[in-house]
Amino acid sequence: MSILIDKVTKRALAALTAAYNTFVTTLAGIGGAALVGYVLGGAGTVLRTLQSILSERISVKDFGALGDDAADDTAALIAARTYALANLPCTIFFPKGIYRFTSLPNLAIKGLTLRGASHRESVLKCTSAVIGHSALTFDAFEPGLTGNDATAPFVMQCNLHNLTVQGNANTAVIIMVQGLARCVWKNVFVREARHADGIGFHLKGAQL
Repeated sequence: MSILIDKVTKRALAALTAAYNTFVTTLAGIGGAALVGYVLGGAGTVLRTLQSILSERISVKDFGALGDDAADDTAALIAARTYALANLPCTIFFPKGIYRFTSLPNLAIKGLTLRGASHRESVLKCTSAVIGHSALTFDAFEPGLTGNDATAPFVMQCNLHNLTVQGNANTAVIIMVQGLARCVWKNVFVREARHADGIGFHLKGAQL
């Protein structure tokens, strides 16, 4: 009798172990965050999934950026912008690090926020070798931009927080801004525009 019970117990334990391993694998997989619930606590709060909460803000590290001041993070930053463009309004977060890039597309996008950990800790470092370039461009008058049409010539709600943007010896303008309105820029620093007559901020028709 004891031998039979022992066999049943072992089978049950094996089944339980297999189920646990499957659960852990699922939880650690792509859809795992959808299985975890969270309630903030307090009157009026509701149950949400971890996936819902995390999707409110994306990190450039979700797209493979390293921020180690060695790797070229251009592709990761462009991928983050592409994702944000399809999921507006959206905040792209830059954790502590120095993110090297050569060139980025126009960032004048309604509902886009770029946010760093702090201006001392999160740095966008342009390494372009093109003489006279702008490191970052926010140009609302470029055709085809979200929020830019005949009835809305200015791009609004395009925000920048807690970031330093760094140029190089070839940089003419570190941040070029044209046609932004009702945007919030806070703790944004620029440095190292070494090209002849280099400019930190070039503002044209901007209401920040």
